[in-house]
Amino acid sequence: MCSKNKSQKPGIITFQMHQDAFSFLGNVNVVTESSDFGAIWGSFFKMGGYDPILPFALDPKPLNLWYTNGTGEKIYFQGLMVGGVDKVPDGYTLMNFPASDFVVVTYEWVAAEVFEMMYEINGGWKAIEALQIPDGYVRYDGPGSPITVIEKENTDTPDGSRYEFWVPIKKAEKKPVPELIKFEIVRLPKTYIVGKEIRYSDAALNNGDNRLPAFWDKCDNENIFAPLEAQTEYIFDSSHAGVFLDWYLGDGDFSYIVGMLMKEGVAVPEGYAVRELAETDVAVGWFKGKFIGVGRGAYDGAGYDLMTKTIKENGRDNSKLKWCMELYNCPRFTVPNENGDTILDIYIPLD
Repeated sequence: MCSKNKSQKPGIITFQMHQDAFSFLGNVNVVTESSDFGAIWGSFFKMGGYDPILPFALDPKPLNLWYTNGTGEKIYFQGLMVGGVDKVPDGYTLMNFPASDFVVVTYEWVAAEVFEMMYEINGGWKAIEALQIPDGYVRYDGPGSPITVIEKENTDTPDGSRYEFWVPIKKAEKKPVPELIKFEIVRLPKTYIVGKEIRYSDAALNNGDNRLPAFWDKCDNENIFAPLEAQTEYIFDSSHAGVFLDWYLGDGDFSYIVGMLMKEGVAVPEGYAVRELAETDVAVGWFKGKFIGVGRGAYDGAGYDLMTKTIKENGRDNSKLKWCMELYNCPRFTVPNENGDTILDIYIPLD
């Protein structure tokens, strides 16, 4: 039922729903932070608005569908869910979207005249940012998701009217559990990590924006290791390495260097980054398990958690952590065993 009067502020509510695969017909807009949405809507209605779409509509309630296209552009797609489209109207676009689960962020039903006065978009976006995801699910609105969010103007129903935000979710994948097959504390002499560097937001990485696999691919395709491997007398370890560091600089970002551990005197090629790793005790762990992605402890961070626990059990501490490293040893890591398991070396400096 709708809210009793105009002065009542409806409460934000959420619920989970499933949407079968659907076809969507409407107007595609590439948007940026400077886009004029007034002009976008003016252009939409000038070309005909919903009128050419309604003959095919499965639901006449307007939708705005956001997604990121293959070139990284943000798309704002105005239209309706449709079926039986035999001819796409001039200037419009027909697209198919897969079945998805959603958490719907909305508010209690209100009367139509109250709906017209509500600032539904501002309140809705704020609620999305703090959205609690159901147990067993994760948000699926980041890179690789076919849909970022859907806005629905759900008006004039028997229950009343409200504005809805559909946030895509998916079932959480069961994380593989790595096995720590070797643990030791050794003295690492002063060395240098030399290679190519990427720097971006730590929060973005933790929220699923893992750019590290693509960065590794880029480094491999550009054969960045060749100039280092040519300096044989200055190689400390011939394994390829990925080192996390510089997350404590106060800007919310971290650096990740793909390269090799080298000795003092190495010639740093132009365009390469270099960081000194001071002499220190390090905990070294060999982890056996299913490889799922470079740059997340190979086993989605579980290796780092187990390393921290094992370090404390051995009477040491790593709370002043300044860097940590993944060493991709050949053949331990590069050649899986008969079960598809690989072995990753993780290095963590100790206080």
